[in-house]
Amino acid sequence: MSTDSVFASVKGFNYQPGYGATGVDIWRDFRADHIEREIARGKELFPHINTIRVWLSFDAWLIDPGAVANLETLLGILHRCGLQAVVTLFNGWHSFPDFGGITPEHMSLFAGNQAHFGAFYSGFVRDAVGHLATDERVIAWDLCNEPFNCAEFENTTKWLSFIREEVAELQPLAPVGISVTGWGSELERVEPFSDVLMIHPYLTHASGVVEFGRMLDTVVEFAHQKRKPLLVTECCWGSLDDAVRAELVRLHLEAFGERSIGWLAHLLNHTLVADGHRPEYGVVTHAGYMAFVEADGSLRAHHGLVNNF
Repeated sequence: MSTDSVFASVKGFNYQPGYGATGVDIWRDFRADHIEREIARGKELFPHINTIRVWLSFDAWLIDPGAVANLETLLGILHRCGLQAVVTLFNGWHSFPDFGGITPEHMSLFAGNQAHFGAFYSGFVRDAVGHLATDERVIAWDLCNEPFNCAEFENTTKWLSFIREEVAELQPLAPVGISVTGWGSELERVEPFSDVLMIHPYLTHASGVVEFGRMLDTVVEFAHQKRKPLLVTECCWGSLDDAVRAELVRLHLEAFGERSIGWLAHLLNHTLVADGHRPEYGVVTHAGYMAFVEADGSLRAHHGLVNNF
């Protein structure tokens, strides 16, 4: 099967466990039983999904290098549920509460003293990817989630090039990509470091569906020109209103289906991580509520429509 076919067939979710609010919480207090229960329930509610995008925590590794070893346990859980993984190494998205990840200051320090600070990133990459480099349960390594959200373009691009080289030295079986929010300059900037083009096309209001489709057509054409597969690694903007959110989900997934683009919706289930919970569990930002499964384990109202795609 071609690489294009593999990624066009991806259907699934981003996943953050329900027990933690930050990457440090999730990976240092790793609860395999809790995770297996949530993943198995997700597969039961959405039987056609085949992939889960998981996020590692560089911050957890800095405190406890052994924390990243839990990735192998998580891959085992996914495999038992008939699911494959896209593994995200670093994170550049910051919200309330902050998941943790790279910052402009980190990028400046790296640019000013790569020999010193680069060793931190090299160690993490080695521990995260090293012994899993040939693991077929991983279909892609996402080097960084939304690295340009802090707008440190020059330094961050140098850092991404460094991370790409560090991963390449380990000769991973799965291709690599970098998830970006922009579909213009950001995508063009990471394309040289990417085997797979990874995007986050969020339609935030139903009235913008025509423009959304045009944007997707532009990205599809860019991918064809570069002869690289395309994957949506985040999608489906949130809302506290279940019906409004479900309509946004439908519009996203219809648009991807019309263009044979694989997708990973955000987020599988209720979590204390930003944008994954209702107000009674903490602050809700402009992104609203993005989970598909409620805190009590029930299917969110109207969200079973995922099974139509």
